[in-house]
Amino acid sequence: MNSTRRKIITILIGVIIVLLGVGIVGNAVGAWNFKVFIDGWWALLLMIMFLFSIISSPNAFNVCGMLVSGFVFLRYHIEALKSVNVWLIILGAVVLLIGIKLIIRSFRPSSRKIEVENENGEKLESSSCAFSTGKTDYTGKVFVGGKFTCSFGKYVVDLSGATVKKGAEMKLDCAFGNITVVVPAGVCVSVSKSSFVGSVSSDVQSSPDADLSVIADVAFGSINIVKADK
Repeated sequence: MNSTRRKIITILIGVIIVLLGVGIVGNAVGAWNFKVFIDGWWALLLMIMFLFSIISSPNAFNVCGMLVSGFVFLRYHIEALKSVNVWLIILGAVVLLIGIKLIIRSFRPSSRKIEVENENGEKLESSSCAFSTGKTDYTGKVFVGGKFTCSFGKYVVDLSGATVKKGAEMKLDCAFGNITVVVPAGVCVSVSKSSFVGSVSSDVQSSPDADLSVIADVAFGSINIVKADK
């Protein structure tokens, strides 16, 4: 998260705390009847959490979550919405987002690769794919690190024929898809994972002093780290 996004989140949290304090003071002096736990408070809390997530990591899942939780909150306070089926709204929102992504995909490439440099001047690859399959093969190359993103698709990072530099860091971000990392035999891997309705698995030898550090973040998908065949 860059400094601008971090600053926005800090400001929003400060505004919420100030409003809460004003409400409590108003209650104390009898100016109004302020309640923290209003009807549908849990949906409002979810909506705020998704809003923070959008600022730090803008993606379709966070947008969908904020819209659905916002609708659920309004349903508690608008009589006309109380007869609406929430589950159909959720299904419709998911279908709508998939349709929008398909339309956007037709106007831009489904996969892209960007090279950036770390503090040592080494080139790190940043690759992503959406609604497609992709593969990066490092055969004959030295892998020093990189970031790989996959949404609604399948991506393979093949390091089986590569030389993995000691201390290399790989970041994986997967939503509604699958990422498979093939690691050379004899390379130790440490895995740091965060998942929501998803899985991160590894059959590679792990060690506190690992050659490769993997930071995996997955939602509604899977990330598999496998050892290359000898």
